[in-house]
Amino acid sequence: MRCETLVLAAGASRRFNGIKLLAKHPKYDMSLIEHSVAQLDASPFSNLKVVLGHYHEAIRQHLHQRYEVIMSENFAQGLSHTIADGVAQLDPSSSHVMLVLADQHQLNLRDYRQLFDALHRAPTSIHCCKSEQGISPPVIFPKRFFSELMSLHGRKGAKSLLQKYAQLRVDTDIINAGFDVDTRQQLDNYSNLARGNL
Repeated sequence: MRCETLVLAAGASRRFNGIKLLAKHPKYDMSLIEHSVAQLDASPFSNLKVVLGHYHEAIRQHLHQRYEVIMSENFAQGLSHTIADGVAQLDPSSSHVMLVLADQHQLNLRDYRQLFDALHRAPTSIHCCKSEQGISPPVIFPKRFFSELMSLHGRKGAKSLLQKYAQLRVDTDIINAGFDVDTRQQLDNYSNLARGNL
């Protein structure tokens, strides 16, 4: 089994009014993108690739050179196009792909181990996370779905496939998957919580 990981980091962060992924993590002395790849790098998942678009030059400077970078040609058209561009550049020998949003700042090594174990128990299924916020990434697709992933379009990511193949889905309870960052106020709130100020 060869599961490649795509960290989706091509967004414009319009609601954040700045380069969101370079903002300081609420708890650790590193940026959001650095924390995201560090957790994955220590996890059982290997073959990590970061898909960039908006702000690619600035973000690339914060990534260690050992991480492979994919430039999404169609990033401006939305998340679905970013996914399609990333999947199109996977190694032909890959059996699965895991899609991770770079701003899911609460995800940790234990969460990824839980997903890894779930994948090995049911390798032919689609795997995603379940929290109070509902179904969310990280999500893992077997190779037989790659062609449909490469045909995605719009700004909804892979939600259409998760709905279409709901009967083939394994949902793993991972509370931390329900947290991401859209605005500076959200990040400030997370930072205050981490410091015990709220």
